[in-house]
Amino acid sequence: MRVRFEGLEIGSTERRHGDVVISDMDFGSTEYVTADQQQEGRDGVTPGRDYLRGTIAAFTISSNQRTMRQAREVLSEFLAAWRDRKRRLTPGLLVPLEYSPLDMDGEWFRIYGRPRSNDSYIFDHLMRQGVGTVNLEFEQLEPRFFAGGEAGEQQATIRATAAASGTGWTFPLTFPVSSPGPPEPASTVITVSGSEPTPPIIEFHGPGRRFQINGNAGWHMGLDPDVELAADEVITIDPLSRTVTDNFGRPRSVLDLRSALGQIELHPGTETLFFSAEDVTGTAHAIIRWRDAYASA
Repeated sequence: MRVRFEGLEIGSTERRHGDVVISDMDFGSTEYVTADQQQEGRDGVTPGRDYLRGTIAAFTISSNQRTMRQAREVLSEFLAAWRDRKRRLTPGLLVPLEYSPLDMDGEWFRIYGRPRSNDSYIFDHLMRQGVGTVNLEFEQLEPRFFAGGEAGEQQATIRATAAASGTGWTFPLTFPVSSPGPPEPASTVITVSGSEPTPPIIEFHGPGRRFQINGNAGWHMGLDPDVELAADEVITIDPLSRTVTDNFGRPRSVLDLRSALGQIELHPGTETLFFSAEDVTGTAHAIIRWRDAYASA
């Protein structure tokens, strides 16, 4: 078993290999939050809406060293990331944890949630021999499982088209007869696999303004019309981590009134995406990245 978290990778199947061993990983069981109501004046229950509840992924990490000090050193970097103060104090933020059962030919899975419980080091005779053990729990707050690793992410790029014919700039660039008209949407068709809808990450790349992208299922994501991006500016919208950030990872409040992070989903099958932006250079574009989603790993 291997685990990746915050850019760190740990884990090995055999104690003689690697600095950290992972064991006893358990993802719990699927639970539901229901709105069932006891029927008034009679036996039985009237079922309401059922929603999936998050679950707990519990696992144990152990060092593979010779002394107690070495044991603490090899575990400390991972535990520091696990307890990160900035992440803990950011409301609404979900973070990914990836894992790979080594008998799955290197396939990685990704879950989203927050690190929760972690034990102190278990000080026993094994710790004196360099085998430090810590039990960890990761609360999976997003119940879907996603394709993990670099190979698990897919992407598509859509480039903006010229303004409406006869009302503004044309390409190649010529003198405008009037102010640019509304941009005509460009489109692309993508194929999504998996068994569950998946929220895509959207990147708007400048220069330009009036960036927006729409899915054929009816969702919309766009920037406020007053927001203008320079040629080297990028706005990244991540519905799973619930963040909107710029090139430097700083949060930005730039979405228009129609945009809602919780409503962006690509459904399995064929999907048509429509993108538009006002841009006289013809270089503004959007990148859509997604991972196939499943009900279970």
